[in-house]
Amino acid sequence: MGKLNKFNKGDLVSAKKLNGEALLGIYDHMYDCGDHCIQTLGKKYCVKHNAVKAATDEEETIIKETIIKPMREANKKKTLEKVQEEEVLNESEVEELAGESTE
Repeated sequence: MGKLNKFNKGDLVSAKKLNGEALLGIYDHMYDCGDHCIQTLGKKYCVKHNAVKAATDEEETIIKETIIKPMREANKKKTLEKVQEEEVLNESEVEELAGESTE
């Protein structure tokens, strides 16, 4: 097998999909066959081992704006929803306990 590119999870990379289209994303992992898994917004792509390279400075800014920023915002939204859900549960538990102690 030829030279394998070594990347760490979370590295910003540019690659070419199997159909030849350009792909910018975040490196996820390497498969046993040497191919790489590249993650974009909610999708993961299998890319041949020789079609991946480190992103340039321009590509890094594009990745940060189009992939990383929306992912962070989605995570914040999910966290906020969980906190609000827990607060509602805590309020109902307090009401149940208050109802039990007065009886």
